[in-house]
Amino acid sequence: TFLANHPGTPRRLEYAILIPGLLIVLGAAYFLNRHGHYQASAWLTVLISFIGPWSSILLDPQILDGDFIPLVYVSLSVLLCSLLLPAGVTALLAAIQLIMLWLLSLFIPTLAAYNWPSLLTYVFFLSILSILVSIINQHDMHLIDQQTEQLSESADQLQAILDNSTAPIYLKETQGRYILGNR
Repeated sequence: TFLANHPGTPRRLEYAILIPGLLIVLGAAYFLNRHGHYQASAWLTVLISFIGPWSSILLDPQILDGDFIPLVYVSLSVLLCSLLLPAGVTALLAAIQLIMLWLLSLFIPTLAAYNWPSLLTYVFFLSILSILVSIINQHDMHLIDQQTEQLSESADQLQAILDNSTAPIYLKETQGRYILGNR
């Protein structure tokens, strides 16, 4: 907006307010997520994913004359959701976004001239890849949590053995083998 559009460009001010506003909401969502407020972070993420693409269309209806910018916004919002939200929620949001874009392409004939079906397919595949990456990441995090829990239990057991041991433990040779024992 600031680099490509000169100061007299229509709706430049609206975009100058919208883009930093969305960045502030995104920063707030990230902050809340980092501090354990996952539900509030998720709601802000959902809000961003809908406000971004659709407010750009409201601000600049000429986009619908063939520009693919809303598709880029939808792609970015799906990627954002895949980072912060569970895969099921991301899939639902991606489906809603794609249905809304598909409906736009049905009702606005100029969009067909700009190969929107190919672009919608691109957004669809990008959404699928984002969801798959989210599923894989969640699985990996689950495995890491399990391993961390097992290590913690092992450390607790070892500490309990050491705490219960009152006599020093030494290696003793018995029948040609060394075993742990007390003197």
